Amino acid sequence: MNNNQNNSNIEKLIKQLIDGYKKEHLEELGSDNRKENNSFVFLEKNTLHMFISFMLILLEKQHDIGVRSDESESSVKELSSYLDSIIEDNQKDFEELIDILKKT
Repeated sequence: MNNNQNNSNIEKLIKQLIDGYKKEHLEELGSDNRKENNSFVFLEKNTLHMFISFMLILLEKQHDIGVRSDESESSVKELSSYLDSIIEDNQKDFEELIDILKKT
């Protein structure tokens, strides 16, 4: 299997995983038995690397095709600002957790 086929298979797998997650998450949001969720996201090294790799694959694919529209650029900016907000929220949550642990 050459590198292009491998990348294509990885892209398909990641897309299937994301589609499944979205479907599952939307079904959960639509149900009446939602619970209060006080969790936060922490990406360990391998997950973060996989996410960054996937984003780079998408950017490379856009660049190869020559599609660099304002819409795709704004989507990247939106994603970047969303990720920044998640990172800030995680940092606040970790600081709170550390404070709680120091008090006990």
